[in-house]
Amino acid sequence: MEQTSSPASGAGEARDLPPPGFDEARGMPDPEAVAKAVIRELSAIAFADFTDYVRTGEDGVLVTSCEQLTPRQRAAVASIKDTGKGVEIKLYDKQRAIETLVKYLGLFDRDDAPQPIRVELAGPVEAWSE
Repeated sequence: MEQTSSPASGAGEARDLPPPGFDEARGMPDPEAVAKAVIRELSAIAFADFTDYVRTGEDGVLVTSCEQLTPRQRAAVASIKDTGKGVEIKLYDKQRAIETLVKYLGLFDRDDAPQPIRVELAGPVEAWSE
């Protein structure tokens, strides 16, 4: 949890901040804010681009430092490991994030979504060839 100090809490004292979307007046998360945060996190994973994290140069593969990554880019990183021979960067599962977003947003449950076509044939069907 993020730490901060405020004049009210005294100089140098740390105070826990509530998570994003937390409604302090109700003492619980605000569902709309949580939904937006979930979509934001899933989008970061779904649309992550590996070239944000590494690039090739004359010296080989160069890794972007964590300090240079945006919060959105960092949200897509599952792990970073020093292998002794280099750095291993794993991103969260892009395909799973896309599938979850599609389900959550109901993109294929809409009336304008592609629908299967049903074809019924009457009578015998013969193979056609030239």
